[in-house]
Amino acid sequence: MLPVVIPLRLFLSQLFCISMGLAIEASVLSKRAELPRQVAFHYSLVANVVAMFAGWAAIFAVQEFFLRGVRGQQVLSYIFSGAFITEFALVPTQVACMTLAIVFFVGGFLLKPYSVRMLEQFDLVPPLPEMQVGRDDPRLKALVEARLRERVAEAMQLGHIASTIATMLFFALLIAW
Repeated sequence: MLPVVIPLRLFLSQLFCISMGLAIEASVLSKRAELPRQVAFHYSLVANVVAMFAGWAAIFAVQEFFLRGVRGQQVLSYIFSGAFITEFALVPTQVACMTLAIVFFVGGFLLKPYSVRMLEQFDLVPPLPEMQVGRDDPRLKALVEARLRERVAEAMQLGHIASTIATMLFFALLIAW
């Protein structure tokens, strides 16, 4: 029987990254898109959970094709234990890890605004606050709502960049310390 591996270190580091990302992204959303704090936090939470789920689904989907043989063992060892297997060459594995990190960053950058918009249609996130514009002009109201959605999408992408940079700096300082 194979041993059961519980990647506690991975879960804790992902929980830390999500928490830091939520704090940064929610505050950026609140300031830049002028949303109430609770709505900004909810949007940020939903976007991060969807991005995290998509990232893990992508890892297990590409594992069969992209991560074969020794390289796959190395990458999965790094993901689940935080260390490479020392008996094998590391250069191809490190390139694969950097490629995956860049793909996941760009994927999260593109997915987060879309995920909130998609879940809004299913009433799974709170709607954007009502804007007091014209009384009976639906075109003006639609224009204001479209501009607010653009501001939300831009703020989410800016928050994603800021939280990724903050997380990278934190782990770089942790490694250097």
